[in-house]
Amino acid sequence: MTQTEWNGFVMRSLKDESGSVPRIFSADSPDIVNSGLTKLSSPDELKSLSTTLQNPLRPGMANFIYLRAENTTQSTVSGVFRLYSVPVSLTLFPKQWTKSPVKAPDGSTTVPISAGASDVVISDPSYLFAPSSAQSLIAIADSGNGVPDASKITTLPELAAYVSNNADIAMSSIVECQSSKTFSLPYSQGYESCKVNITVSMDSVPAGSTFKLSQGNCSMVLAEPLSGEVTQENGFETGWQNLEVPANWSGTLDFSIAFGGAVSQSAPVQVKFEVSYVQSNNQPVTVGTATALYIS
Repeated sequence: MTQTEWNGFVMRSLKDESGSVPRIFSADSPDIVNSGLTKLSSPDELKSLSTTLQNPLRPGMANFIYLRAENTTQSTVSGVFRLYSVPVSLTLFPKQWTKSPVKAPDGSTTVPISAGASDVVISDPSYLFAPSSAQSLIAIADSGNGVPDASKITTLPELAAYVSNNADIAMSSIVECQSSKTFSLPYSQGYESCKVNITVSMDSVPAGSTFKLSQGNCSMVLAEPLSGEVTQENGFETGWQNLEVPANWSGTLDFSIAFGGAVSQSAPVQVKFEVSYVQSNNQPVTVGTATALYIS
């Protein structure tokens, strides 16, 4: 596939992203930096792209959020940061979030930014965000591309094209979960039927753990539930492949896990959910992800 260099600010979807498009999409962007409940004493340390802080949002508490973007062009670029928040979801269509901006400390919905050639810019002061529930964050480093027209991105193929071909947008859906409770992740198909792959991958899982994955809160179940034992500590995967999803289908992916042993406080269990649109050539394109962290 032919790639081109993005002309403007880049907010990475993955750590090793260079700014070329199309790109591989993921909603755990390293450039939406959540320092948790503590303000950074020196936000400039984030100008090193290797510095990442991807903590889950803490509902009911003030979270310090920093946005980061790199000017990959050879001239000065100016623009604004925009930040949005909606209840966590696996498919984040613009109609869900473009009307839900997070306000900057001065009450505005944009933060002016400017960076010289190859420089990195940070939102400083930080956003101070106290959500009432688990949230997905969407950020744009807008240098003239603007906010997407929600009326033109209503299907999974359109969403795939948008997140793959625009390097100025980043998303973060990281949630802290409890093993004693079922994690329900909303899913919305959009206005067009298509095939999708839904994959759940697990890391740092104690031996002997068991899981269950099913669909809920829907008028029609599309696939049989999956359950069993996690057979490897890292990289264990389950899910449904080439699943035919009808237009306008919505529901939840319901996931539960019972640990077979103690969970490390320093290395929480990570469960990543991913939905990919399967193109006519059978090549999948990721359109949505979310990560659940199990501390204990």
